[in-house]
Amino acid sequence: MRAETIRYLPTFLLVAEDLSFSATARRLGVTPAAVSKSIRTLEKALGVRVFHRSTHALTLTDDGERLRRQSAPLFEALDEALASLTSVREKPRGLLRVAAPYSVGKDRLIPLLAELRAQYPDLDLDLHFDDGVIDLVKERIDVAIGVRMDAKPGLIAKKLYDTKMILVASPRFLEAHGVPKRVSDLERFPCIRYRTRATGRLLPWTLTERKTKTAITVNPPARMAATSQEIVAELAAAHHGIALAGLSSVQPYLRSGRVVQVLAQYAYRTPPVMIYYTSKKALPLRVRVFIELVSKHLRDPVGGRGER
Repeated sequence: MRAETIRYLPTFLLVAEDLSFSATARRLGVTPAAVSKSIRTLEKALGVRVFHRSTHALTLTDDGERLRRQSAPLFEALDEALASLTSVREKPRGLLRVAAPYSVGKDRLIPLLAELRAQYPDLDLDLHFDDGVIDLVKERIDVAIGVRMDAKPGLIAKKLYDTKMILVASPRFLEAHGVPKRVSDLERFPCIRYRTRATGRLLPWTLTERKTKTAITVNPPARMAATSQEIVAELAAAHHGIALAGLSSVQPYLRSGRVVQVLAQYAYRTPPVMIYYTSKKALPLRVRVFIELVSKHLRDPVGGRGER
């Protein structure tokens, strides 16, 4: 009886998702009567009803909801296992739309493209490098990488690496204006602020003293503001003020000596960088291989490409 019961579970899960015999029948290419018969057979084998039926609606019973909740992850795992075996024989092809903040795309994704193209030459890429908040569904994005994403039902998010931001200024600016000794001193200095494109707000700076773990929030005067971390870093290097910028954005200027870190005794942590995609179910091969490649190179926050 158990094997006979299991064979009807995929149909049950589809009906639980569609809440319509007709909709599931169209997906399976069978008649609604055949779907209804499968559900009745499943209910008879289990000895419980899994759906409430009426002329206007189909809803899960408590037993049906429990069955859906416990069996769906098992079939998703099986689907992933089968897909991974299939991917050994198939070759990913077609258009892959990828979104990321400009600095992440430029510094972290572009260096991976040579390996991606070498492994999957039939894969075409449409790259959207922008610091705004992305709506994956509306903008038809397959995969997005970033800190903030427009949350939608079914959106999958996995952590890639932690990020770090530091306060920097050019040596010439510090010679002219002095060097801040504590966070409260920032109120007296011209500063360069990051403005979020989604809300238009200047984000406050919350810095934590490393020894005491004391957090202090300031809103220093915005001598200049920009909606790009790259521009914030460039403005600091051009002597316009003190900036709180991503380490990846200011790293070239630190190496060249165009900027130096200030108030190094304070730390500012941002949310981790995540990789987003719309669903695990029936994930296209072109999306799957991209996620695997990016996770392989960017997942480690300590070694390799991850920020410390």
